[in-house]
Parts: sequence; C-alpha cells; structure tokens
Amino acid sequence: MLNQESTSRIEPCLFGENVPTITLDLAVDLVGKSSNLTAWLNPKTAESLSSIVRMMNCYYSNLIEGHNTKLQDIERALNSDFEDDEKKEIYKLKLWIILEFNVR
Repeated sequence: MLNQESTSRIEPCLFGENVPTITLDLAVDLVGKSSNLTAWLNPKTAESLSSIVRMMNCYYSNLIEGHNTKLQDIERALNSDFEDDEKKEIYKLKLWIILEFNVR
C-alpha cells in the first residue's frame, strides 16, 4: 500500500512575491470553502467525488504528456483489467500506478 503523497511535493507552485492581493484573498477563500465542503459532504458522496476527480486528474495528466487516454482505459486499469497486448498492458499499468498513488 502506498503512502499518501505529501503536499510539499507541489511547493514550487507557491505564490511568488508579486502576486496581487486579490489573488491571495481568492486563494484563502478557496481553502476555507473547500474545508466547509468537506465538513458538509456525506462521506459516501465525498468518496464518489474523489474517485471522479482522480480519474479526471489521470486523464488530464496523460493528455498533458501527449497520451490520448480514454476513460474506459482508466477504468480498466483501476480494475486491474489488463489486455494481452504487452504495449497496452504496460500503458494501463502506468495508469493504474497513477490512480493507486493518488488514491492512497
């Protein structure tokens, strides 16, 4: 079982020195609203949403890397449903690793 990814991994995404105050205020507001949403959501709903967001993250990460991933492939990888074709199997294994890493 993989450990949950540390938030320090995205530290290069921190704001620089010349960020407008309005942007900082919006970021603080977003963090507060996301905390409220977490407290308000039913745990089963939150779990379903996190599953959908995981798939979206995987889809767009692969798209950014130049892979035209289909949602069916992501679902198959999540269910460990690999095909005999070695190239597809390796590709789907990559998707599975991405999904599993984000899950835990």
